[in-house]
Amino acid sequence: MDYTEQLRWISSLTEKQLTEFPDMAFKARKDSNEMGDIRFFLGHAHRLKFGGKAEPWNLQMACVHDPEKYPEGWQDDAPLCQFGRCEHCKAETVSYAKQGLCMLCGKPVYGT
Repeated sequence: MDYTEQLRWISSLTEKQLTEFPDMAFKARKDSNEMGDIRFFLGHAHRLKFGGKAEPWNLQMACVHDPEKYPEGWQDDAPLCQFGRCEHCKAETVSYAKQGLCMLCGKPVYGT
């Protein structure tokens, strides 16, 4: 698959699939060592605009579902609609699932 085909394929993914695909790819990387930890993750930014004026950007880390809570997985067309915060590392999160996993520390996160 050439670069253009890869971009076309990635552009066709649903929000849920786009969250899961980089998570699998990033977890396969070995970027941490004895001197430090490195994490790659998909970010989700949004802001509201009123009458031509935009508010500041809100940034969350896109999280996958918690497989212990949802062993059957999740439907592919699920949107990113569950916003939360990791109580362990304090990162802001968004997920397609009510109960997800933090992409930084791996702890459970909960959306509302």
